[in-house]
Amino acid sequence: MNDKNVLLKSLGDVELYLLSLLVFFLPFEKLVTLKEVIFILLTTIFIVNKFLLKRDLRVIFSKNRLLHILIIVSIVWALVALVTAIKPYYSFHEIITKMTKQYLVYFIAFCIAYSQTDQKKLRVIFYSLILSAGIMSIYGCFQFYVNPAFFDNRISGFTGAFYRLATLLVISIPAAIILLFKTENRLKFVLFLFLLLMLIATFLTFTRSAWLGIIVEATILIFIFFKRYRKIFVIFVVLMVSTVILLSNESILPKKILIRGSEKPRLEAFKLSINILKEYPITGIGYGKKTFSFKYPDVSEVKHSHNIIVNTAIETGLIGSFLMLFILFIIIRDLFMGINSSKNNMFLIIIFTSATGYLVLNLFDYMYHGWPGQLFWILIGMGYGVLKRYEEISI
Repeated sequence: MNDKNVLLKSLGDVELYLLSLLVFFLPFEKLVTLKEVIFILLTTIFIVNKFLLKRDLRVIFSKNRLLHILIIVSIVWALVALVTAIKPYYSFHEIITKMTKQYLVYFIAFCIAYSQTDQKKLRVIFYSLILSAGIMSIYGCFQFYVNPAFFDNRISGFTGAFYRLATLLVISIPAAIILLFKTENRLKFVLFLFLLLMLIATFLTFTRSAWLGIIVEATILIFIFFKRYRKIFVIFVVLMVSTVILLSNESILPKKILIRGSEKPRLEAFKLSINILKEYPITGIGYGKKTFSFKYPDVSEVKHSHNIIVNTAIETGLIGSFLMLFILFIIIRDLFMGINSSKNNMFLIIIFTSATGYLVLNLFDYMYHGWPGQLFWILIGMGYGVLKRYEEISI
């Protein structure tokens, strides 16, 4: 092995561990500076590895050029949509610092996953994700222990908000489940303990969209990963759904599980969103989660439309929403087909399941900006990297 190959391998390992650190720290609300430092280091080493050492970048675009074209078009369209933005400077800043960042970590994650000749090393990224979610769950359960008020104390861990913790858990739980069954060492007990705490923490966030997301994830896993347990799973789901329905009517808890009246702000958000689309159907009111509040500053209970498709339409118009739907369709299609063609690759199953659960949650919420969106795109980049590597090995 010549000196250049040794240097490439060393830089590749550094990239892998920096990405793992970024995945671990992303959900921590107050570690903004640390996360930026890790991101800058990761990006710098990525540039050195891929450009200064003249590593071939064509492989990035050789896997589904249509997806990458749509990504570029969506960024360009968001810039075009600034013509009708409520606050153009804010929206421009969000595009540059958040939208492009999501796609940048996608490309970096793709290259890291593709470059790893030993695919088992990628486990470190999923272990980092599980460890982060596990620590959040431990602290979240402690928060509830200190103030055991059902539905009033919605735990947040170190994320700063219950809905952020719920999003992290939906993304993390499939990795914990699959690695629990695939691990044969002492980590098995730790993974089981973390998984149990993560499920408890998910309930204690009292986020129904997260509960639904995990049910969808469990359904996917039982039909792809745990095929022999399908009948037991179906019985379990029927019992669980029946229990929730009964508790929602005559709950033994201080309040009802399905909190009546909580749908009113969502319906109001949808009504206001339709008004925005009538006024700005093509270009929206500007990219960024706060643009909704800029449009309706006097509406305190509604901060955004609780749906990723509608809110994208608000920000970048119906064209932006169409681009988003097309991108998500391609991703889910490719990952699903990749699972079949790779004979149920463990990493692809984790990524497909987590991505699907995340998108289900976002049908009833809007957790796409900031670190949740970055985490989603890191997983997608890894998925395409694993898929590309498998295809080349199989040829």
